[in-house]
Amino acid sequence: MDSTSPTVTASNRESDQGLFASGLNVLDPPSSVLNHFINVYRRKLHLQPLPLFNSEDIQKWLTASPKFLLWSFLALTLNFSSHDFYPKDKESDFSTLYTRSAEESLLSLAVEGTPRVEVVQALCLLAVRHIAGKFVHSHVANCINPLSQQSSPHEPG
Repeated sequence: MDSTSPTVTASNRESDQGLFASGLNVLDPPSSVLNHFINVYRRKLHLQPLPLFNSEDIQKWLTASPKFLLWSFLALTLNFSSHDFYPKDKESDFSTLYTRSAEESLLSLAVEGTPRVEVVQALCLLAVRHIAGKFVHSHVANCINPLSQQSSPHEPG
């Protein structure tokens, strides 16, 4: 078995069945989708917090590397933009799908200490994805909390 493919394919997971209903090969999106997210990465993420790719060769590198790197890249960038390829309001679900798929492939490679640049890049992308997700949730909670306190001026005290 190829160590770059998930041991359990994403389409076989019951929780992901709805994401595959359209018949699109979401685990291998077309180059136009990838180009869109490469532009998002260049504008919003490159050098934040560290340079993971040569800015000029990102597409070439992502398409030539194992799928877990592509999935890690898409898992992160879907948190910052959307694309018509993905059904409306499902970007978070697809980001989670890409995250799980990448993590399934990466787990054994990371545990074995496989010395590959793609493994380190994918782990960094996933770490930033998890950090960005926590930041977004925390920021939203901080914005909502003061609003809820304003709507209830009489707190029991």
